[in-house]
Amino acid sequence: MTRRRVAVTGLGVVASCGVGTDAFWDGLCGPAPDGERRVHDFDPTPHFDNPKEVRRSDRCTQFAIAAADMALEQAGSLTADLPDGVFSSELASVGSKPSRSKSSSGTRRGPDEYPPSWCR
Repeated sequence: MTRRRVAVTGLGVVASCGVGTDAFWDGLCGPAPDGERRVHDFDPTPHFDNPKEVRRSDRCTQFAIAAADMALEQAGSLTADLPDGVFSSELASVGSKPSRSKSSSGTRRGPDEYPPSWCR
């Protein structure tokens, strides 16, 4: 098995002990809450383009989109010349889509070569 390197450039968290990295860390270091561990007071609308997309997404998708949006915001503007076989993605309105990638053969791929459900 070959070793692969990964660069983590941003973090985003939606969890019962906190939404956002600072709130999450404070929740981890604080006392454990009594009762159910649920995500309370979470508003997904800032992470979507319009309210219709929020209504069409289930709760877990809303958490994933929000966490990915937070991570991309924390990462800032990323630019890189990607070598063959490296895949990069960016947050779309709902889900993620290929933004710039090269296949192992070196040909560029675009959103037209992926299933429509990946390219929203």
